Amino acid sequence: MMIECRGLKTIQRIKLVLSFVLLALGLLNLYLTLMGTVLNVEKLTQWPRQPAEIFSLAGETEVEIEVAIEFADALPTKKIPENCYAHQPGNTCLLLPSNPYAWLSVFDQVELLQNPNRPEQLEILSLTGLWFPVCGYFLFVLLLAAAWRWLARSGWGEDRTWLNGAWIATESAPLRIGFTGMDAEPITETSGSRKAVIFWSVLFLFIALLAVPAAIVQMSSDPLLSMVMIIGGLGMLLLALFTAVSTFSRILCQDQTGLVDSSFFGIKRVPWSGVADVNLVNLNREAQQRYDRSHSAKDSRPQTLNVYKVTDKQGREILSLSETMLPRPAFNALLARLQGRTDRENRSNDDPMPAATESPAISAGFQTPGDSRDDFESEWNRMTGSMREPRKSLLDPYHRGALMGLVLMLAPFVLGTAYLCYQSLWFSYGAERVLGQVVEVKRDVLPSLVVEYRPASGEVLQIESDGTEAYGGFKIGDSLTVYYEAGNPENARIGLFLEIWLGTLIMGGFTVIVLLAAVLIGRGLTAPMPKL
Repeated sequence: MMIECRGLKTIQRIKLVLSFVLLALGLLNLYLTLMGTVLNVEKLTQWPRQPAEIFSLAGETEVEIEVAIEFADALPTKKIPENCYAHQPGNTCLLLPSNPYAWLSVFDQVELLQNPNRPEQLEILSLTGLWFPVCGYFLFVLLLAAAWRWLARSGWGEDRTWLNGAWIATESAPLRIGFTGMDAEPITETSGSRKAVIFWSVLFLFIALLAVPAAIVQMSSDPLLSMVMIIGGLGMLLLALFTAVSTFSRILCQDQTGLVDSSFFGIKRVPWSGVADVNLVNLNREAQQRYDRSHSAKDSRPQTLNVYKVTDKQGREILSLSETMLPRPAFNALLARLQGRTDRENRSNDDPMPAATESPAISAGFQTPGDSRDDFESEWNRMTGSMREPRKSLLDPYHRGALMGLVLMLAPFVLGTAYLCYQSLWFSYGAERVLGQVVEVKRDVLPSLVVEYRPASGEVLQIESDGTEAYGGFKIGDSLTVYYEAGNPENARIGLFLEIWLGTLIMGGFTVIVLLAAVLIGRGLTAPMPKL
């Protein structure tokens, strides 16, 4: 039986899509960085300044300042607090939108920046308030560039061979690893490892589900923090998916030429001659030593986490293997083979295994240096492009663990989208309706509407919309339909498309993305494996 080769087209497509997404996000953040820099320079050089004093920071979204009455009277529109007790005669109070990045204290003497084209637009001069978002966007550019570079060098979707201390494309490698009959059964991760991965994946999934919606809610008031939360939540989700898929799809095979480590993300081929050492390493050793030196009764000692590190003659790590893998006889045979390889390396600096005995494929001419490039390419195409096994269904018992993982990944998104869609449809067709009136247009970071309505119970209630530039054209006195629940009139929504359907559309978008990822992962796991 020949060593099977996993199809890599699915992960190659995923890698291409992720590369474009990272590039698009990087360009977007670079644009925000440049635009923020230009706008800040314009504010500092061209906007007139007016002295002011911080009067109160009690509001979450507004800050109360004290300015000269003449300056306040000259403003075309302004927002004045209900009660103002100015500290200086001739002064009055104004309410301005607060900047989450401006570090202010009560009674601070500050300067107001006034937009010469829109005199009602005022902003408190604060270096942190002006430049912290710009620096944050630039930091995102650097992080996205690092992620893009890592993805390009990760080896996703590649079939590589270890040669002279580096990974090279198998197509161009002089050694043909894994092209002969297997010496033992394929080796996979244990059920214990898979259960642990499922636990942490589900935990990270729920953390992401909590972080992303919370970030979307705060997007209008604190866009930078929201972006950090979204990227962090999605990053944890992607890390959990990467670990779970790698664990469930990993297969180790060995033959006379070397070791083949394949997973959904790629194939690594290691010749026996490239292995110089294999050691059992405790990844938590330093944490355990710190615990032994100083610990409290409330702390628990970190558990031992052993892995086998396979290295070359220069000590470079080639592969990392779990302490226990299945089936045990095949895994023990692999460890014995690697250890025997190490022992022979220690006895001699020369190649301990002559080419004539290292592999039957060599004596058969399969690895002979004199083989022509055309012969190898035809053999490679035959191995990777023909004689495919039929595709196994994802419902096959062999893929039961992968199916469970995909269901757990999809279920929260599908259920969340279904619930939000039900809410939107119910408000559109099943809720009571009443005509309301816009009583205030808040212009904090983004315009939002305060609508007053009177349900059938007779009491006067108010509802505030989300902030969006689309509401900038509304004015006080405009009429809007309000949908409300008859038994609970405070459970209401303004009759605008974004107010009713925005949450459903956002959650549906995330569901579509996760669904597409699940489909691609499922197709990759069930793809037929070509073999000789």
